[in-house]
Amino acid sequence: MTSVSDRSSRWAPLSGIAFVILFVVGVLLTHTPAPNASDAKWVDYFGDGGHRASMIVAAFLFALAGLCLLSFLTTIWSRVATAQHPDPLNPLPLVAAAVAGTSIAIGGVINAAIAGAITFGDLPVPSADILRVSDQLAFPVVAIAGMFATSLAIACLSLQARRVGIFGRGLTTFSLIAAAITLASFLFLPLLAMLLWFLVVAIALLRRGSPA
Repeated sequence: MTSVSDRSSRWAPLSGIAFVILFVVGVLLTHTPAPNASDAKWVDYFGDGGHRASMIVAAFLFALAGLCLLSFLTTIWSRVATAQHPDPLNPLPLVAAAVAGTSIAIGGVINAAIAGAITFGDLPVPSADILRVSDQLAFPVVAIAGMFATSLAIACLSLQARRVGIFGRGLTTFSLIAAAITLASFLFLPLLAMLLWFLVVAIALLRRGSPA
């Protein structure tokens, strides 16, 4: 019979797909006005309860996305460690994954901090300049700190997985290219390469099943 641990290992890669869904929905829910929009538009946006609720929900989604990212990258590392047993495995990808997941979660919380304070703490709507600054603080936390760490984790994991035969040559090459593109995520569109990597690798691992 299949044990509970075997079944959980079989479906663990689903956390990679969950990360993509949570991250994308979180981004879509965060649609504050353009930085050069009028002061009135910024103040009206945060004065709307529906907009604030979307930002607060997005914060929870980013926090969950960070946990799913960490879970997925840990799953890959664990499979590599199992295949390489008994030789020790460099834990650098785990450290990078922890930094990446934490950065994504913190970025989401920062983005919703003022919205949450207004909704739950009766904070008056601040001036438009404060709203603009708070809105800009979250992006570099996610797109620079988070994505640099994600890039490092992807690159290291792909090389480790290739060494023990979990990744083939094509998947390793794709992973290294995705890791390099992810470094430019501060331009926003390169984020798509990172998201595509999670989907491709998650599907590959699900098709392969749990390790023997």
